[in-house]
Amino acid sequence: KRRTSYGIKMNRDHLMLISEENRAIHSFIRSWKPSLIIDVHNYPPKRKYLEEKNYVFYHDVLVDTASNLAIQKRLDQDKLKSLIQDIQSDLNQFNYSCERYALIDDEGRVRHSTHDIIDARNFLSLRYNTFTILLEAREPLLEEGKNRRDRTISAQYEALLSILKWATRNTDFLLENSNTLTYKKRDLIPIRFKYALSEQPFRVNFINTITKKTEEVTLPKYESDIRATKHIRLPSAYAVPADKNSIIEFLHNHGFTSERIEDSSKLKLQAVQRYLILSLDPPKVEGRAAKNVVMITDDEEDLSNYEIFSVNQEGGHSLALLLEPQSEYGLHKYKDLNLTLEPGLEYPY
Repeated sequence: KRRTSYGIKMNRDHLMLISEENRAIHSFIRSWKPSLIIDVHNYPPKRKYLEEKNYVFYHDVLVDTASNLAIQKRLDQDKLKSLIQDIQSDLNQFNYSCERYALIDDEGRVRHSTHDIIDARNFLSLRYNTFTILLEAREPLLEEGKNRRDRTISAQYEALLSILKWATRNTDFLLENSNTLTYKKRDLIPIRFKYALSEQPFRVNFINTITKKTEEVTLPKYESDIRATKHIRLPSAYAVPADKNSIIEFLHNHGFTSERIEDSSKLKLQAVQRYLILSLDPPKVEGRAAKNVVMITDDEEDLSNYEIFSVNQEGGHSLALLLEPQSEYGLHKYKDLNLTLEPGLEYPY
């Protein structure tokens, strides 16, 4: 549990660019514009549900790719399976094992890596239209000693080489539309999602901690995929009130450009709308988004006190996930950004 909380905190720090390290990473990616990002970590082989049944993960590496449906560069299930099979084939000669990354909760429900954009793999891909791969190596247990640590390092190294080999064979995919905007005004952008329960159970091998043998385990609660439950039509731009300094600074820190309009009466504006929140179901857990947000729109003509963020910029469509009040990932989740989402109040966009 402590590790899970730590992981959430670290991911949030990544999104908020709190540390100099995270700011440097994003600045480097913006300037270099890579076609592939490999997010490298270690994973703990123990899970509470598995430990109760005397099982642990034994795979040397686990692999996944970006899963948020608003991301443009994603692999479908067949292509992801092919990527993992390529890595497995390369690792077999070293007797290393590889599978798709999986999360197993206390009730035995299986999901693959999160679609939340606080996860670096998803947000970097969403923001910069860059393909990302998650590479997790098995974290050695304390009692396993140096040999296990050496194996972990070697397996992760060989898996990294395998991914680079895959990249050289798939340069057309990695470079396709890398410098173009494929979302435009009025396009539908998914901003809320739901896990889809698979008709097939999750089957994977684990080590039995008592017999020390490998056993295939079947877990019936397998949420193998996600589907969008809410879309919005992308506007031309989002207008942030000038006094929302924390929001403006957040967006500027992530490289979004904006402009101030001194005299909006000279503009030929189309429909300019702001939101009035009518009702919502508040989150039961801090840091989660409100559900069932009901709102109406009201006209706004004077934009002289707003900072205008056009969606016609690199990753501009991701502004919808950050700023829409109905978004599952909206910045209103973070209290220190001073963004209020309450019934009866205008939401400032």
